[in-house]
Amino acid sequence: MKKILPLLLLLGVASFSFAQNAKKNPPKPGIPYDESVTRLGRPEAIAVPPADLSFGFQAAQPRVLPAFAPVKLNGPDVQITRDRKSGLPIAFMGKTDASGTADDARSNEVIALDYLASLQPDGIVQPAAEFVVKSVQTDEKGSSHVRLLQVYQGIPVYGAEVIAHRNRGSFDMLNGRYFPTPQLSALTPSISAAQAVEAAKQHFGTDKVKNNWSAQELSWIGGGTPVTGSLQVYHHGRNTREERLVWVVEGHFNLLKRAVYFIDALNGEVIHVFDHTCQIDGGRHEGHTH
Repeated sequence: MKKILPLLLLLGVASFSFAQNAKKNPPKPGIPYDESVTRLGRPEAIAVPPADLSFGFQAAQPRVLPAFAPVKLNGPDVQITRDRKSGLPIAFMGKTDASGTADDARSNEVIALDYLASLQPDGIVQPAAEFVVKSVQTDEKGSSHVRLLQVYQGIPVYGAEVIAHRNRGSFDMLNGRYFPTPQLSALTPSISAAQAVEAAKQHFGTDKVKNNWSAQELSWIGGGTPVTGSLQVYHHGRNTREERLVWVVEGHFNLLKRAVYFIDALNGEVIHVFDHTCQIDGGRHEGHTH
């Protein structure tokens, strides 16, 4: 043991001296230097396969949201806000050459339709022909608000309406929701409104439908016919690519139940049912869907 210790000490001193000498006396010029001798090698990257998602989760699909960018539309810049799901505009803010002026003699209805057309809403082929005026209101500040309903060859598009706002004499804002111009191969229903109403009653349950209404009972539900049907274009789930010609059958099926049925006007299928009855908890419930 006593012999080993001096030997280890000697080797350590020799290594230290060699290192110091290398610093003071680097390799002379002209002598090739092999970098591979002193450079530490880096191991090659290992390809790691992607892990499987646990618990049955679906992989997320990244989606770029529509940009909130001003565009030029026959006049000054107009700011457009788009729906995140459909990408369609839900609000336009700004004036165009068709906004009108305070001394414009034309009616609010005419200018509102011109303003809408000048905004060139995405997906609409003929803006001036695909919207009709429902109502005009003027508030306490003197601003006018024109409600416009979307139609397709005269047939209302369910749930599609926009409002044009006129402030200080000019229209400078339009907001609401609409659908691209429908692409329907047939616009003539194969079943009548009466047949659609009967199909809805059958689905609801004929034993639960009230047929004999007194004048007093009708007054309780607002008067008129308890259940009616109207021909409309319907987008189930607000899917912009799945428009269907339907009979919208709605009303009071009895004194306690008010519902809305969407019946395919070509084959009589019950597409969707919406229970519009006010519940005890203040809510409303959707019913059977296809």
